[in-house]
Amino acid sequence: MMIVPLVFEKSQGRDCNKCTKCCDGWLSGTAHGYDFSPGNPCRFVIRGGCNIYPVRPENPCKTFQCHWKQNTRIPEWMKPDSSQVIILARYLDQKRYLRLFNTGRWPEARVFEWAEEYSKTGQNLVGYDISGARIFSQDEEFLELAKKEFI
Repeated sequence: MMIVPLVFEKSQGRDCNKCTKCCDGWLSGTAHGYDFSPGNPCRFVIRGGCNIYPVRPENPCKTFQCHWKQNTRIPEWMKPDSSQVIILARYLDQKRYLRLFNTGRWPEARVFEWAEEYSKTGQNLVGYDISGARIFSQDEEFLELAKKEFI
């Protein structure tokens, strides 16, 4: 009998480790024919991981990358299971921005303090707190677009 070792793809950036926020019902997708969406977690997520990890589907499971995982300039404490925010890259009329998705509770003030500082590097960010949309940008054109779209 031949034993074939499991081979996992190389991680890009940081490891998820035990973070499962993308599977916990805050984003939408389908895994092996089962839908997950806000309020409806992936049926394969377990505490601290995925019970089908070796055979998880290519899309969305293997291809999805939260921006925290990809961008090591984002602080460690912004990991989704710590900050309660998933960061995804999005576009608004050809303008790239980072969308901060809440995962169960309103983000702490330091998330928005970080977003304000990070916007000074030229990045556009949009998030939501109890008062509504928060837009962080130094780009006047993006600010005008975002105000029409989000406020």
